[in-house]
Amino acid sequence: MKRLRHWINGKPSEGSSGRYGPVHNPATGHQEKPVPYASVDEVDAAVAELITAEHGKVHSDALGEVAHGLEIVDLACGINVQLKGELPTQVASRVDVSSIRHWARLVPGRSARRPVACGSCGLT
Repeated sequence: MKRLRHWINGKPSEGSSGRYGPVHNPATGHQEKPVPYASVDEVDAAVAELITAEHGKVHSDALGEVAHGLEIVDLACGINVQLKGELPTQVASRVDVSSIRHWARLVPGRSARRPVACGSCGLT
């Protein structure tokens, strides 16, 4: 069975993780070929090289961009917790506390990722 390969630095590359996942034909449901899972080093090399080549960043800055992208994904995965309001009662004697989330207004030059992920943004 023919295996798929990674494309890193302009040439095909076999996966070094030793693990493969199935690729199914959606029309028939049959497995067509396996695709190698990338190791952490392969992902870092592929993404960092892409950022370096297309955005003109040095390699260390490109790795920082990858780390920042992972932080954004982590934020997006937990956005539901950050959006909810809370109403803890009886925090102290006859004291209630409330936390209400308000929609965000975008300011030019600021990141739009969080308000757009929340689905509630106003453009100024």
